[in-house]
Amino acid sequence: MDPQLQQILNQWASDPTSVKTWPPVINQQYTVEAWLVNIESGCSTRNVAEYQYVDAAIFFMRGIVRRIVVRSHQHSPLEWDMFKVIVRILHGMGAQLRQTLDQWTSNPTSLKTWPPAEDQQYSVEDWLDHINSNCSSRNIRRDQYVNVAILFLRGIYQRFILANHQHASLQWEDFRKLMLIDPTEILTKLAGTGLLAGGALAIIPSVGIAVLNAIGFTSSGVAAGSAAAAIQSAVYGGATGGLFSVCQSIGATAVVAPPVAIGLGIGAVVAGVGCFAYNAFKKRNANTAGRRND
Repeated sequence: MDPQLQQILNQWASDPTSVKTWPPVINQQYTVEAWLVNIESGCSTRNVAEYQYVDAAIFFMRGIVRRIVVRSHQHSPLEWDMFKVIVRILHGMGAQLRQTLDQWTSNPTSLKTWPPAEDQQYSVEDWLDHINSNCSSRNIRRDQYVNVAILFLRGIYQRFILANHQHASLQWEDFRKLMLIDPTEILTKLAGTGLLAGGALAIIPSVGIAVLNAIGFTSSGVAAGSAAAAIQSAVYGGATGGLFSVCQSIGATAVVAPPVAIGLGIGAVVAGVGCFAYNAFKKRNANTAGRRND
């Protein structure tokens, strides 16, 4: 840990009136949301950089939940928003399932995220089979497979899966389909099957608006640091056009139609945009590496 951050956290921990751990100790009572807000406000008032929020939060965690989160974060670093999601999911699980995940994550060979960590290589099919076989061998109920899988997702994949899962709980089979969608095929369908009207408006249910907002297409423009910004930078440069402009318009105008008007499931749309964002990141990184080699 950064020495300056360590000093800040030590001073914070020395003030019993501002210290809250997760899970709470016996003589304390508060919700997981209250704890997360406490961490955010405490970090903000102490001028802790946002990229250090996860380390600060882990400092005030204990027990099984802390062990699971620490291993996951060390294997593939978590962003603050994704950390909050994982803490909430773990909180909603039963004690027995948390113990199972504690055993699962204690074995480095069993810890696989999607996308893979930098030192790992495997396909999404391999990853899905890995989650399925590990859940099965550990007698995890099938209706918990998706929640478990979400814990091992990262970045845009976790965001778009969550947007679907929170709207209508995904079954494992639906989750697999979303993760296996070919982004090229989905983008083609999105542009040509009535989901787009006149190249500017979209006929999509309200959850679709929320998803596009979540990945950076907002009413005030493209959010800095978002997946949308990555697409803009990696694929279009300073200009925008085609599908990107359409997604901008959807996110900004929030045109909503009943689900019956949808010819293609919103889950497919979200997955397509998510995969497209990931491919944009890969393309940008590959181009950067190529220039370095030159």
